Amino acid sequence: MITKESIMEVTLKMLAQNGIKGSTTRQLAEAAGINEATIFKKI
Repeated sequence: MITKESIMEVTLKMLAQNGIKGSTTRQLAEAAGINEATIFKKI
């Protein structure tokens, strides 16, 4: 089950690597293995 904490963990890693301008919710969802809409429902 995807949790808010696991989404945040992936987000922090992605932001550290790519910065804010280099990160998208689509990329985040793909990296977390979830649908992009889930990001907005979980957080």
